[in-house]
Amino acid sequence: MGLYWELLLCPSANCTENFAKGDIMDPDWVDLAKVKQWKSDCLTSHGSKCDDPMKIWKTTPAWLVDVELECVVPGKGHSNFVALSYTYGDHLGLKVDGGLSARLREPHAFRTQEIASRIPPTLTHAMFITKSLDERYLWVDALCIGHDNPAETARQLRMMGSIYASATLTIIAADGNAEDGIVGLNGVSESRALEQKVISFGSRKIIVRGTGLFSLTSGRTPYFSRAWTFQEHRLAKRKLFFLKKSAHWECQHWQSHEELIPGAEIDAYIEPRLVESLDGFPELSSLSNIINGYNELNLRYQEDALPGITGLLAVLSRCFEGGFLFGIPEMFFHRALAWGPYWPHTELQRRTPSDRPRSVQLPPGHLPSWSWIGWEGSLNLGAEAGRINDICSKIEETYPMFEWHTASSPTASMPERRRIRSNWYEHREEWKSGTTQLPGWTAVDMETDQGTWRDEPRIFPAGCGGRVYRHQNMIHNKNHGPTNDWYFPFPVAEISGTTEASMPDQTPYLFSRTQRSFVLGRRISDTMETTTEDTTKIIALCDCLSGRSVGTLHLHSKEQLGRFPFVEDAPTSGHENLHDCLGRILISKEDMNVANSTDEDPSKIEVVAVSMTRSDRKTWNQEASRCEKPFFTTEVVNVLWIEWENNIAYRKAAGVVEKEYWEQLILDDVDLVLG
Repeated sequence: MGLYWELLLCPSANCTENFAKGDIMDPDWVDLAKVKQWKSDCLTSHGSKCDDPMKIWKTTPAWLVDVELECVVPGKGHSNFVALSYTYGDHLGLKVDGGLSARLREPHAFRTQEIASRIPPTLTHAMFITKSLDERYLWVDALCIGHDNPAETARQLRMMGSIYASATLTIIAADGNAEDGIVGLNGVSESRALEQKVISFGSRKIIVRGTGLFSLTSGRTPYFSRAWTFQEHRLAKRKLFFLKKSAHWECQHWQSHEELIPGAEIDAYIEPRLVESLDGFPELSSLSNIINGYNELNLRYQEDALPGITGLLAVLSRCFEGGFLFGIPEMFFHRALAWGPYWPHTELQRRTPSDRPRSVQLPPGHLPSWSWIGWEGSLNLGAEAGRINDICSKIEETYPMFEWHTASSPTASMPERRRIRSNWYEHREEWKSGTTQLPGWTAVDMETDQGTWRDEPRIFPAGCGGRVYRHQNMIHNKNHGPTNDWYFPFPVAEISGTTEASMPDQTPYLFSRTQRSFVLGRRISDTMETTTEDTTKIIALCDCLSGRSVGTLHLHSKEQLGRFPFVEDAPTSGHENLHDCLGRILISKEDMNVANSTDEDPSKIEVVAVSMTRSDRKTWNQEASRCEKPFFTTEVVNVLWIEWENNIAYRKAAGVVEKEYWEQLILDDVDLVLG
């Protein structure tokens, strides 16, 4: 693709054209009057859509910065406040212990040399902006969360999601880090030295836009690469960005930029998935998208992987019944436990804790191997047939095979373990049957089985068909892709501002009486080359006795890939994802080295069963370039590759074995303890 510019025409002197929206900005100073108008317009015109879009319980922080008294004050009684979202950079930030906390509460403490010298410029500049917006209170984590009481610190971390959601607006310092400050604040910070591209066009002026459609959701600045800012950005209801040396506004209703004249609107993308989940619709694929966006980001301390998203998970727990155990939704536990890398070439890195003393680490700091929390990189939790997406050529449903329990110790007795209940799987067949009247749902008979995408036939899961279901809280649309139709009704949580989070204790060990087998791993033809970044990490799983390919394993890293030999005549289909099994073939024992394999053979691995997934898919018509009938069904057993250490098993990767072949393998019952 070639380079292109997005242009905006500036208004003429009489300013009569609706299409003239560009504004020439001051090269030195941010237009705070325009910023103040954005806030006023939203507060007076947008109503509940922006006041409480996510229906999150109103939270008042324990402590707030009083920008008039220039000190930290109790938050009780102050419901209106501004929050700050920023990155520390190499600066580790303040650690507010008991002694410093007392000094911060003294009036005008921020003027004293002792305190002022320890506060990074971005925090000072945020105080100025807060005051300029006629707000008095500001919440900043570095000043308002104490670290002398671990239990209280943990409580404040759990509240962070609701704090950002409760803030009147959130200042997002997306340029630089805490030490860089926010440039362009007249009388407070240095000139922003803005170089806006302005083109003369006859008597008119045209400006080159400095922002694009996704500028406020992703970017190349450190802010968008840091994990800690992810939930802050997602949960803030009104956002005031300082990005690319200029100011920008986003609320639930619109976006505006300093380069636009007041009142001008332009194409905008406002991320919808989180709001949909918070309407009470627990869609696993949408959750997977949210979590994937977080897990690709950077952490200074790897043990912060769960604390960094605890606030967001707490908010989502009101929709996903049972909450989250180390990021795995208990409602879909049997499927999500078999999560895997997002792409065939995705590289996952095992997280390892830092050498910081436990006393200064944020709870809970465990990094269990069975959870995506324990791995860094792009991932996929899987999907469950629920909301109809006509673009998809297949649908999947998972079925439990075994019970799963959790506890805080690997030696916990059965009474000390908590059983994990997956509500979706326990009641799904009942919901499909229609025997239970569920409020808010309307059944709509289908006149045709054609979907909205290229008139392809719509595929239904077992026990469904002939009708679809719509809920009063979702407005029906005809857009291609995810519709607002569902295959079957289910209880939709009535979420309001008083609905509290429900999160289980974060216990890091899993227990199950499951089945195991030993299989051989073999690299297939296009995994022979291991020097390129796009090397696929999906390998064949083969029966140790026959050499027959029985499934696939999606490895986490190229380091793991080097453990397995390759065969050129192995099947190469099935790289779309874990449930596209390799074709069934017989490979000679000589090629597979089966006859010579021993228990010491590194390619001989132990896999344990997690659950079973049924996949229904359409047939691809190459000539017509569309999916058609007939539909066909496959059933696979989701498995984990594990290795034992001191009687505790650790996940290495996940894969699938075709159900028919799983039942033909040599299977043993095993009391699994996953750490």
